[in-house]
Amino acid sequence: MNSEALSKLFIAVLNMSIVASFIVIAVMLIRLPLSRVPKFFSYILWSAVWIRLVYPVAITSSISMLGLFFTGETNRNGTVNPVPADIGLMKQPAITMGSRAISETINDLLPRAAVTASINPMQLLIFALSIVWAAGAAMIAGYAVISYWRLKRSVSTATLVDGNVYESDRISSPFVYGLIKPKVYLPLHLQAHERPYIIEHEQVHIRRFDYLIKPAAFLILCLHWFNPFMWLAYKLMCKDMEMSCDESVLRKMGSGVKASYSTSLLSLSTNGSVLSPTSPLGFGESQIKARIKNIMRFKQPSRWLVAVAAVSMPLLIVACTTNPPVPQSFLNAPTTPDAGPGTQAISLVSDGSQYNIKALLANKTPYVGNSSKVGSLIGALAFPDNTERNGMELHTTAQPYGLTMKLSTVNGVNPANEITSYSDVFYHNALILFALIDNVDEIHTQFSYQIDGQVAGSYQFTFTREQAVDVLGADPGGLVEDEQSLREFVERVASLTEN
Repeated sequence: MNSEALSKLFIAVLNMSIVASFIVIAVMLIRLPLSRVPKFFSYILWSAVWIRLVYPVAITSSISMLGLFFTGETNRNGTVNPVPADIGLMKQPAITMGSRAISETINDLLPRAAVTASINPMQLLIFALSIVWAAGAAMIAGYAVISYWRLKRSVSTATLVDGNVYESDRISSPFVYGLIKPKVYLPLHLQAHERPYIIEHEQVHIRRFDYLIKPAAFLILCLHWFNPFMWLAYKLMCKDMEMSCDESVLRKMGSGVKASYSTSLLSLSTNGSVLSPTSPLGFGESQIKARIKNIMRFKQPSRWLVAVAAVSMPLLIVACTTNPPVPQSFLNAPTTPDAGPGTQAISLVSDGSQYNIKALLANKTPYVGNSSKVGSLIGALAFPDNTERNGMELHTTAQPYGLTMKLSTVNGVNPANEITSYSDVFYHNALILFALIDNVDEIHTQFSYQIDGQVAGSYQFTFTREQAVDVLGADPGGLVEDEQSLREFVERVASLTEN
């Protein structure tokens, strides 16, 4: 794998990890009111996190919990990417973390492009981080393989008791082992009266396919090892997994075994364990104190409570695994072919004749490479009557960074007599975009008109940030901070003419 491919893969994983962190927080908060509900529901809820960690969700819904954190950040294809794929090529790298304060703090620390350098420092940083990420993932995955091998050696001399249950004098805790044909392994010192509920606990793991779910979750964790939220999610998922199995045992064998069951768990924990608390391949006795508390206060839940949880769970999972709706300016907007390296082409078919102040302010962005933000900005601008927006191109490969807007007149309309007024509108739009896109250097407007379905003529208007500074007496980017200042800026711009 070459450096570019590795960097792209790392950024893709990083984006999924950042977004999933918000879902981990959401799941942790949802678990709080679920304390009286069977732990099986909490266990199921963690599936939303693992889905987020392996699949860049492109499904949107109005109930998405990410809407609480990411407003207007959904890309045209329905994804949410806090870190732009081309961040290594940007003049002024910037990310969107869902919190403006956090985003600005991080962005201030990111290295900016050096004009005299042969390569962007951010590009080097991304590549270095991708190497560290890949090495860390390989090391943790290697640990899992070694754990599996050591565990296999420990049970190699186990003797068959009955069915898929084995006994060994080389282990101190019961667990399930095996990915294809899972078996239950019991320590030799286990008392006869303890065996029924201990075996039942492990058999629940097998019936629910936990022996596959846990290693799969650990494999995903290997890819996201750099994110502490994912380690916390894995630990809490394992806790809910074990508690739900305990509750299953109590429902089957009755509350009368609470005391002896708890005593057995405590005894097994004091004997030590061959398994690490985060072992990916077996089911040791982890979280003993919390499990015993849960066992002792266990009560059969009411049917209505279970019914409410069962109905709510699909909705909660949908809310956790979907993205906020795509901004209105991208709806029904077909994508046109890429115009070349460093260029993104997006067709915009929305029309309008007035500036949408709220939309303009909401999509203010530090970099022109954010196609979602820039597209929404264009959708909020005013354009002359009888014109259609046919696309835009974002030029981010090298300086000067630019934006090209493509427009045309309605078929058969020759704009020759209106070109001066058109030019003023394009000039106003360019000044507004310079104020709302921090690192754009040039703004081009390509304007064509058709007669009988054929292009009969075209015009191009180019405006630079330097020109804007000369006209306004200051960089436009520092003139807009809030809705009031934006309104004043738009009113000021509207009074200007290109000449």
